[in-house]
Amino acid sequence: MPLDVIAVPRSRAIVLAAVLPPGSDSAKGGAPRKGTSARPGTLALVAEDGARFRFPEAHAILRVTVKDGRDADDPETRIAALRARLEPFTDWLALKASFKEGERFSVEQAAEAVGLGGVKGRLRVALGVAAAEPWFRRDGAELIVVPTREALEKLFHMNVATFSSTGDALVADWWPNRAEGIPGGWVDPAGDIGTRARIAAEQANFFDHEYTPDEDTAAAAAVAALIVWAMAGETATDQRGRELAKRVGLPDDPDHVLEALVEVGALGSDVDPATHRAGLAAPFDEDVTAAATTLANRPFRPADREDFSDLFAVAVDDSGTREVDDAISLRRVGDDWELLVHIADVASVIDEGSALDAIAATRASSLFLPDRSVLMLPEDLVAERLSLAVGESRPALTGVFRLSDTGEVLEARFTPSIVRLSRSVRYAETRDPAVLGESAVDGARLVALAGTLRAARAAAGARILSLPSCKVVVEDGAPRVGLRVQDTPGDLVVSEAMVLHNAQAGEALAAAGAAGIFRGQGAENPSGRTIPERDDPLYAWRIRRTFAPTETSSAPLVHSGLGVGAYVQCTSPIRRYGDLVNQRQLTAVARGEAPSRSAEDLAALIPVLQERERRVRRAADTRSAYWMARAVETDSGGTIVGVLAKAPRRGLGSVWVPGLCRALPLRAPRGWTAPPEGTEAEWRVAAIRPFRGRVELAPAE
Repeated sequence: MPLDVIAVPRSRAIVLAAVLPPGSDSAKGGAPRKGTSARPGTLALVAEDGARFRFPEAHAILRVTVKDGRDADDPETRIAALRARLEPFTDWLALKASFKEGERFSVEQAAEAVGLGGVKGRLRVALGVAAAEPWFRRDGAELIVVPTREALEKLFHMNVATFSSTGDALVADWWPNRAEGIPGGWVDPAGDIGTRARIAAEQANFFDHEYTPDEDTAAAAAVAALIVWAMAGETATDQRGRELAKRVGLPDDPDHVLEALVEVGALGSDVDPATHRAGLAAPFDEDVTAAATTLANRPFRPADREDFSDLFAVAVDDSGTREVDDAISLRRVGDDWELLVHIADVASVIDEGSALDAIAATRASSLFLPDRSVLMLPEDLVAERLSLAVGESRPALTGVFRLSDTGEVLEARFTPSIVRLSRSVRYAETRDPAVLGESAVDGARLVALAGTLRAARAAAGARILSLPSCKVVVEDGAPRVGLRVQDTPGDLVVSEAMVLHNAQAGEALAAAGAAGIFRGQGAENPSGRTIPERDDPLYAWRIRRTFAPTETSSAPLVHSGLGVGAYVQCTSPIRRYGDLVNQRQLTAVARGEAPSRSAEDLAALIPVLQERERRVRRAADTRSAYWMARAVETDSGGTIVGVLAKAPRRGLGSVWVPGLCRALPLRAPRGWTAPPEGTEAEWRVAAIRPFRGRVELAPAE
């Protein structure tokens, strides 16, 4: 009895099946299978692997009648035997020459074109249809010739997928035995893994129709994908490494992956992912560099600027600062004092919408690390044109504020200006306030005026806190942790001058109805926590937890924490793009012009900038935590002094370490009796994981 055979797509393959007579679509000796009840236009089938199912006849690729001389056998046995004798057709590239691009044809026509006659020839072609890509595309029972360019692109991507899946599988198989080391074939002669040159050489084969990946190169590329995820973290554009990390059982955290890759030797122990995670690893493009060089060498033309170059101007910064954004002058005007805050006029140098502006927007902020810094803008442009410098005339936007003896702002204006720094000092040098003025008297007067401004803000509800901060410095590869308390006269003067400038800038934008990137902060302690007393040993830890979150908007906000009304940040335009945007808005208002950006423009920009700034801050914090852990590893001697902040209860507790200005996790043994919270004690350093920025403590006894 002839066998009614059909070729159908199933599970991304083409299978042969025998068509069963009506009423026989059930499992052998049993009731009909679930889902096999007859539906109009469907056939009951038994496939080559014994599976029984129904299939729409209209979607079949081929239906033929086969005479195999095995009438006594059941259809299941006969179809399996038939399939075993057939080799699927594979030479689809050769077949492509027989048809025109876009032409439709049937399996029968394809078999005839390649000289495969008879029923079995047609079945061989039908079985091979699953491999017809990329040269052909199936549409029901017909095939369509794909244009050559499109087919080659498809072939390339298919082979990329094959290359990647092969490498991922090899790394997943190796991972449980990674302690034995990285297989030698995965490593280049220079000791590198997955270099671009090696992968590029393999990519040259991705247009081969019968491509077989080089396994060592595929595995090396998979390890390289892990490295990309570990280094770039959330900024990685390719998520392959992230998915592979999950596949081998690593947490969804780039720091864990980084640590694991260092342990197996895929990365050096001194690897630094900070610039990658901040989005600042790539060098400036040639067009950006060329534009920066042109601007740096362009002569400064001081037209239409108020000349303050004869005024004594002092800049106060941290050691190693390369971007000097601001300087301060003080002068007597009648019975009042004028405080002048000079801000480098970046807006006048970098045109909005230019290549330099675009890269600044993308980078969003400079990155400051314990061992180096990476600037938002090209360094030559910063040094030669933008940064305020001693003895050099530079463009600035100056805020001129006439003040009363009580710190009240009697008059405020902003003007494009010319500034020549008279002195540049470090905060530590300002313990002698004389360095802040042209004379000792002037320096003392400036400090006194700053004190008056601070008192006025405090009276307006500002939270005036002088909390220590931890600063990690790396010299010759050795980390050193120190505390920085902003208590010098220079800290007071700079802090108050910048708050004054930013607050008055916010008021000026608000008064003009202009948009800006406004910052605000609600009333203190929104969580309702008890405000700690100053003598509380956990004061620095607990007071931070009472701060209200800050908000950002294109419309004015009240900043209760600073004791001011509308507030914008515009005093660091060399190092923060948001400040540059605000400076442009403020310059337009000062000139009586319409600002270039509307509230809608800035409302769209704000979340983008916030995410980019967060990326930079997180990269800096992560790297500082790494070096801090290294410092503890080197200097602690195995113990550390801290105050119990939270006793362990069904998990980790925490210890506030004043010398590090942070709380460290505490893991206690079962049965340990915790002292009262607020107790200072010596704690044992139980674990240090630098790449996770983690130092874990335990009770010393």
